[in-house]
Amino acid sequence: MKNRKIARQLALQRLFAAHFHTDEIAPTVPTDAECANEKFDIDYAYSNALVDGVLANQAVIDAKIQEFSPKRKVERFDTVELNILRVAVYEMQFSAEKLDPKIAINEAVNLAKTFGSDSGYKLVNAILDHIAKGK
Repeated sequence: MKNRKIARQLALQRLFAAHFHTDEIAPTVPTDAECANEKFDIDYAYSNALVDGVLANQAVIDAKIQEFSPKRKVERFDTVELNILRVAVYEMQFSAEKLDPKIAINEAVNLAKTFGSDSGYKLVNAILDHIAKGK
């Protein structure tokens, strides 16, 4: 099985870059030579599907995040944590192969611990838990 953890990291990095650059995002599809030299067997197709899916459903995803975070406007979220939330919500609710909410939340929390602010993972966990439970 290809590494989806790294695929999520790549998707997060591309979505973060897209926040600051309005031009078209180049796909993350390596050449055959690059694949031969890679340490990890990364699921590039999954990474690309995450980016495309989040961008295509961003307004709906943001509305879902806002619904479960009434005290803070989506526009005021840290860019990293917002994009982590977007990826997880997409995986839980919009992806063709929906991910178990527990797995999506765990993966998002780990991304937030690695790339987010010191306590950002707590916010990510709380919002995704509420979305998963529908409360």
